[in-house]
Amino acid sequence: MLVLESGFRRVRTVALGPGGAVAAQKGSLPFPGSFYGLSQSEQRRVLDDAVWEAKLWPALDAEPSHDTDGTGSPFGMAIDFKTGQILHGNASGTFHWPGGELALDSGPLRCFEITPDGTRIVCGTERYVRGGRGDPEQLPSRLIALVRRKHGWAAEVTHDGDGYQYEHLAFFPDGQRLAALEWSRRARGNSDIQGTTPTLSVHDAATLRPLAVQRFTAPADGLAVCGERVVVLARPALLKIWECPDLAGPPIEVSVAEPVTALAADPLGRFVLTASGAVVRVWDANTWAVTRSFDWQAGEVTCLTVALEGLTAAAGTSTGKVVVWDVD
Repeated sequence: MLVLESGFRRVRTVALGPGGAVAAQKGSLPFPGSFYGLSQSEQRRVLDDAVWEAKLWPALDAEPSHDTDGTGSPFGMAIDFKTGQILHGNASGTFHWPGGELALDSGPLRCFEITPDGTRIVCGTERYVRGGRGDPEQLPSRLIALVRRKHGWAAEVTHDGDGYQYEHLAFFPDGQRLAALEWSRRARGNSDIQGTTPTLSVHDAATLRPLAVQRFTAPADGLAVCGERVVVLARPALLKIWECPDLAGPPIEVSVAEPVTALAADPLGRFVLTASGAVVRVWDANTWAVTRSFDWQAGEVTCLTVALEGLTAAAGTSTGKVVVWDVD
């Protein structure tokens, strides 16, 4: 087990890459609708947290590099498995990579995932009204597939959703299929707002054609793919597991003792990780029993990830620490 100090107040996203690389994105709190009542120091903290910032350790024994480009309202982060560099997006609907960016024909970018072979990225966006009052254009929530080109990334195909926003994405190990969790929408006056129930879907990664759909009747948040299984966190402390990508039949339900703050899974299908406060639990994916638990006294665990080979995992915390450990 190794503890890395990011220097951030909070870690929002953590990622593992080739050669032992680790990346941590600075955490941020929801941006307030107004600065009224905030002290100057609180205002500075809000503005600082709204700017993209991350650190990348190219190896566990290496000094980290610092990445910031002034981008506001960042969403999503990953390590490019081919280059070892950091990828990220933002709420303006722009996807960034070192030396380039791509403005997507969409609303705000909310999440994205890269295939295990590093050749394709799928982005999930929010429903958005573009243009003035006289000629507004309604952009639906979208999945957008990007492919690697010689000098960066290019959009290839899109799929329009019918909800408010795509919140979570996860590729299956073969990189040919993708699971997505999209929040519903509901009308309020002349506009749409986020609903209270999501839709789980599995898509062909090349065409984004839906292959299977499950609609929830209660709130759910958190998505992971564990081998061929699809795991969804039904808030606040219930896991729903579909044994195969066609989402057929009723899911297995596993209760967690405490509300879950983060979820991740072994791509090879052996275990699932959950975080509740400062405690991380390892669940056997065959028996759904807890086999190990960890409490590193490093603060609340805010995010989790598992490396592609399923041997190493990482956790980001509310104190800015990143814990990397061998799961087995």
